[in-house]
Amino acid sequence: MRIVIYISAVLILSGLMTSCEHDSFTDEPTVLAAETANSFVRFDNGQDEVFDLNELAGVQELLLEYVFPAATDVTVNYTFEGTAQFGTDFSIEGASASGGSITLFHDASSDQITTATLVVDLLADGVIDGDKTLDIVLTSASAASGIPVDAGQGDLFKRVTINIADADCASDLAGTYNFTGTGFLDGASGTVEISDADGNGNYLIDDYAALAFGEPVAYEFSVICGAISAPAQSEGTAATITGTANEETKEIVMNVTLNCCGGEGLMWSLTLTPA
Repeated sequence: MRIVIYISAVLILSGLMTSCEHDSFTDEPTVLAAETANSFVRFDNGQDEVFDLNELAGVQELLLEYVFPAATDVTVNYTFEGTAQFGTDFSIEGASASGGSITLFHDASSDQITTATLVVDLLADGVIDGDKTLDIVLTSASAASGIPVDAGQGDLFKRVTINIADADCASDLAGTYNFTGTGFLDGASGTVEISDADGNGNYLIDDYAALAFGEPVAYEFSVICGAISAPAQSEGTAATITGTANEETKEIVMNVTLNCCGGEGLMWSLTLTPA
């Protein structure tokens, strides 16, 4: 997944001509304020951002962008807030538990956008320790040329929040299940087998829909703390599976979209209970 964070700078305006004569701006206080204000760095499109991921999501690339750059390198400092622990729940090369910095280098060959990528690695800790949050907060910025640069527009546009769901809940759903279907499989019922794929919450389920041509191929799905999600395969045709699984009662609700053969019409839900 690519998380994109934009950082922009306002250029100091050097002049404005509204007629053939020079305008001193004495009658234009708004423009004057823009001319004299510091340039600034900010997140993305001017809105705080929140991303919902789980700890198995791995590397996330945060693109920082310095729009309409002045002819100077800009260094941005950031800190961490939230319950996620640096080095245990996430890491960023060159950072520490208190935060870090990244420099956007001016490209003298271009007067367009200058960018840099902040790489955040979400770490699977193998411990059932609940959900975490990670806030990355811009705290200051400085230009190599010495011109003043603000982090954010006042208190706005300087924070990104990553909600990190725990993925270490134990899962034990292998067995024989009775199922009933709705949607495309409305009224269908029968018995299917769910088998453990690798002991890490990944499973295979029989081709209960009988849609495979030739020898049936099992669908694949994963369970992460009660939530079902995964692509699946049936004779090489991709499907999407979502749903919920109760580890105590073993009741499973599985929603499936088969991406072939008319696509949108091949959607169904299954309710599975232990046979």
